[in-house]
Amino acid sequence: MAAGAEFERIVYRPGGARRFLLAMAILLLLPFAASVPIMLVQRLSAGIWLGTGGLALMGLAFAIILGLLVIQFIHALRARVELGPEAVEVTLPAGRWLTPVLAYQSRAVRYDDIQAVETRGEVYGGALAPVLMQGVSLITREGGKVPLGHVNAHCEDPALPCLSIGCEIARRAGIEVQDRGAVHRKMPQPMTGLGLMASVSSDTPLAPEDMARISARHRQVTIGIVAGLAALLAVGLAMDIAGGPVGGTSIKAGSTKK
Repeated sequence: MAAGAEFERIVYRPGGARRFLLAMAILLLLPFAASVPIMLVQRLSAGIWLGTGGLALMGLAFAIILGLLVIQFIHALRARVELGPEAVEVTLPAGRWLTPVLAYQSRAVRYDDIQAVETRGEVYGGALAPVLMQGVSLITREGGKVPLGHVNAHCEDPALPCLSIGCEIARRAGIEVQDRGAVHRKMPQPMTGLGLMASVSSDTPLAPEDMARISARHRQVTIGIVAGLAALLAVGLAMDIAGGPVGGTSIKAGSTKK
């Protein structure tokens, strides 16, 4: 730590507005997501197939969106980084997945015990759907590693800007931030191409021109995923409307013969 320096306490965590909006979004989507399985059972029990496929697609889309919202809501509740006068205290996801996971761990590290602050870009997946991540870690003098964040390189969280946090910790520890460049992390079987888990033993360094090409591909894939999800919801809703009422029957006036 810088000699004779006195640092103020800074706390990084998602704000109350984000937690409120995520909670409201979950509460609004939950009734629709819960009603889809009930409607599917009713249709299948009555032998109604018209529109059932669209309803199933819509339910799948609701489940994916709701699951992501729940993960982000837990992250907004638990994630926290506190820079104190003499140490940094972190409560962050314990894993290295592409989205915050449910398991969290808390650690406290004194600035005097920090040997280095490292940053590294990581690319997951293949040519079809590359995902760019930015990792920031603290390296202790005992050789331990404390991850500060593993976030999308194109969308840094303003509530937990891991790169800015790493720079501030390095300043308080009296060291420089070390950029380790970028690597392509391979996927072990059967995770290849799914972007779920990384293997540390098979990293391939990437040149700046490779990163530019992958960044362009990432933007194209992101736009395609958003458009596909919107189309999935639209098709499911249209098929459900075209299928008519759940009972599959209607009564027309004047149809009864005497």
